Amino acid sequence: MDPGNKVQGRGRETFLGFLLVLFMGGGFLLYLIVISGGVFLYVILAVVVIGFVGYLHYLLWGHSLTEEVAGEREEEEARQRWEEENAGAGETYPPRTE
Repeated sequence: MDPGNKVQGRGRETFLGFLLVLFMGGGFLLYLIVISGGVFLYVILAVVVIGFVGYLHYLLWGHSLTEEVAGEREEEEARQRWEEENAGAGETYPPRTE
């Protein structure tokens, strides 16, 4: 057996799985829309709008906040590493350098 052929087969299996989920999920959503007389379409639209607002919120606030506190996070990780390395020593905190 050729190892490269096994990797290619794995990609095909993954693609087939996604394709089946897409068709079955799409068919199920279409069924719900038809059965509900189109009301379920508004539910789908509401979920999409809420997802978009959440993503917009992340773009405006979350990403900038993550970068803003990156220095503090690094300092905390360094302090925790120092505490783990010097667990038996007399000092409990590293000297602060500001």
